[in-house]
Order: sequence, then structure tokens, then C-alpha cells
Amino acid sequence: GRLRRATGPPRPSINIPSALIHDIDNVVVAYGEASFGAKGKHQADQSPVYWVAQRLGTDESFECAIKPQQLMRTGFLQYLQLNEEDFEQPLSAEAFRHAWQTFVRPTDTLCVYNESTGRLLERVGATPVPDVVLKSVNVHQGSRKLHNVIRSLDLTPPTVSQKGRAGARLANAIAFVQYLHQHPLAADSRSSISSH
Repeated sequence: GRLRRATGPPRPSINIPSALIHDIDNVVVAYGEASFGAKGKHQADQSPVYWVAQRLGTDESFECAIKPQQLMRTGFLQYLQLNEEDFEQPLSAEAFRHAWQTFVRPTDTLCVYNESTGRLLERVGATPVPDVVLKSVNVHQGSRKLHNVIRSLDLTPPTVSQKGRAGARLANAIAFVQYLHQHPLAADSRSSISSH
């Protein structure tokens, strides 16, 4: 009658946010590109230059360029997979705040993958700040970089209308939200609530 002990470190539980377990129609997934950081400049000082989002229930989309504080170099535009035409009529920080706050509803749950994305909103004084940071959800033991998560879970990102690297990262984040919503633990939670 010996007790057998499990060997190795315990696996973390999957902490799916409740907002993603239930109705995700009012979930807004967002991603923002930051300004090019100057040498010696702290990342927290960066401002958003391109912002994209999508409401999952209606597929309503948001996309805009935001006037950068410094010249957008060709190499940086290529890195963003955008071009000069995308920045011909950028919004001022104030106009972006107004447009964003018009798009997001009080009933929405705002999701971003990284905390740094939420800090971009804070940098320009835009609200609301994100409700859910997806990177904090434990789903596997590998790299927490979003493209690696998508690959390891064998997810297929949806087609989105938003451009560039921002659009691709938004699609990845949407795929991850949908995966969490369909996860067996989320389904079990929904069924246990409906049975009461």
C-alpha cells in the first residue's frame, strides 16, 4: 500500500477568461503597431501608428493609421507590411481616440494578446483599456509568442480585411480566442451552467 507520487513539475491549469467561455459575440479583438523606437528610447514611450480590431459577433472591423511623431522610414514600413499610401491621411491622436471610443461599446470585452498593445492605448489616452490579455492564458508548455502558439495548436487564422502585419496578427489573435471559446473546458463550463 504505497502511495505513488507524480513526478515532474505540475502542469498549469488552463485559465480561460470567463468572457471567452460564454457568448463571444461582443468580444472585440485588437492589435496595434507601435512607432519605431529610437535608440535609447524606452518601449513604454512608443505610440500607436496603426490600429486594427474586429468584433467577433458581427465582423465589424476597425482599421486606421495614426499620425506618427517621426518620419516613417521605408524599411520600417516594409517591416509593418504597409506602404506610404496607407499613411497618406493618418488620424491625429485625438481623432483616433474619438474614432476608437465610438467603435467600442460599453457591452464589449476588449481582448489583446500582449500587455504592450494595451499600453499603446494608454499612451494616447484612449479608452477602454483591454479586459483580457490573451498571453496570460496557459494552453501549452511551449513558446508564448502568438505565431508559435497558433502553429503548435494547428490553428487556421480567419481571413480578415485589415492590412499588413497588423492584420495577420489580428487574425492569429482571433483564431486563438475562437480556440479558447471552443476548448473542452469552456464547453464543460457552459454545459454545467445550463444544467442548473
